[in-house]
Amino acid sequence: MSPDLTFAHSADRVQRLHERISDVRDRFGKNDVDARRVNLNNITMATGAAQCTLRLLHWARHGGEPYLVAGLGLAEPAHISIVAKDMLRASKLFLLLEAQFQLEALFRSLIMAVDSEPTPNAFFRLCERIIALAGLDNEGSHVQVLNVPALMRNSMHANGIHAGFKGADTSLMVDGVEFRFVHGAPVECGHWLHITTALMASMAIVENILASATFRGIPLVPDPYAAARAVN
Repeated sequence: MSPDLTFAHSADRVQRLHERISDVRDRFGKNDVDARRVNLNNITMATGAAQCTLRLLHWARHGGEPYLVAGLGLAEPAHISIVAKDMLRASKLFLLLEAQFQLEALFRSLIMAVDSEPTPNAFFRLCERIIALAGLDNEGSHVQVLNVPALMRNSMHANGIHAGFKGADTSLMVDGVEFRFVHGAPVECGHWLHITTALMASMAIVENILASATFRGIPLVPDPYAAARAVN
């Protein structure tokens, strides 16, 4: 059961995450083709979309449902609950997907800016490399936190069941919130509280990476796609 009383409460959680990501983006990404701006900005598109979905559903639940039913062209008013579940699942999955893929792209660009060695393909290994290059303490703990959204996303692809690496379970506390992933069992930590907590913690690590001596002095970390579009 969701710990949030209303969709508006969940939307407020996502808004705080949106503002946090925007703050890090604006502090470290000063150029429109810089990966530090491009990739973080892309995540805010997902947080913005999730906020809109949650606030729309809050409005529907508090008097706007007949208008939403009509606007969506639903044959039966009762179908709105099915549509709402679909919208929520899509919003969660899009945010988790976009966050992981954009952080993966950012880490890859940062590594290529300072290290000539080939970058790892797996997200987990990529996190290990970027944290080691940044010289952050508690490397293993940071990698685990960064991997939590990926575990949540993977479970959504498996209809809510966790498939652990080599059958392993994962359990950890992130900022006072428990995350438990039991191999072969349904994942219970998929509420907006869990998603925003995991991504907030990830952003704190991203901020420390960008502020590290290894990366903070780099004037430009070009995003390949944005740089190519700017030339054309």
